[in-house]
Amino acid sequence: DKTVRVGEPQTGSCKRVLRFDTQPLYAMFVQTDGQLFVGAGSTILHCDSESGEGIRSFTCHTGAVKALWGEDGRVYAGTGMVSVQFNVKTGQRERVLGGHSSVITCLQLHDKTLYTTGDDCVCTWDTEPLLFCCMDGNLKLLRVLLSGTNDEEPADVEMKTGSGNSALLLAAKAGHSDIIESLLMYSADVQRMSRAGETALHCAALAGIEQGVLVLLKAGANPNFSTPSQDISMDSKNQLVVNKKI
Repeated sequence: DKTVRVGEPQTGSCKRVLRFDTQPLYAMFVQTDGQLFVGAGSTILHCDSESGEGIRSFTCHTGAVKALWGEDGRVYAGTGMVSVQFNVKTGQRERVLGGHSSVITCLQLHDKTLYTTGDDCVCTWDTEPLLFCCMDGNLKLLRVLLSGTNDEEPADVEMKTGSGNSALLLAAKAGHSDIIESLLMYSADVQRMSRAGETALHCAALAGIEQGVLVLLKAGANPNFSTPSQDISMDSKNQLVVNKKI
């Protein structure tokens, strides 16, 4: 999506829609004074959320912006294994924090709050670095988080989002077979359901990732689980089929 909907906190109603003529927006951060930062590709756009007026843009030469946060006149962009720090007033890049530990530390220091337009169709939500890696397909950082570092305990492989999506479900929804396999190696529960009654197998089948489906079935996923709106069955050719219920 290339739009940001600005709502009224007290009523929850949408009072304006900001449209950006850019690449799709994958990250967003809003300051208490209404200053809005959105990530579109490798560019950070800074604008006023009330008027929609553009203020300046920042360019990350280390990759696409996948997470944004800020404090004390600085904005930080997460681009895979690298965190880039910019000065909001001058627009100058001040430093780059590279490597697994630096990125993990940055996320931990900022309450693990990522602002994204990704899973669950919400604009801002609190999540853990592990869950973000599962959506993003970041296998190297995922393994670091699950193994732990000198300063951090291993991440909980069974953690989930507010809507009940576990790390395994998020990886299946995003179509990352390698992430699914790694999570199972760390004993992720293959039968865990979301609040909607979906399992990782449902999500992998809907995403059409054959390798992910095979890995889940070998790990013991039940191909006969059904949700309120769909069920899974095996056809005559032993192929997994997702059936929509009417």
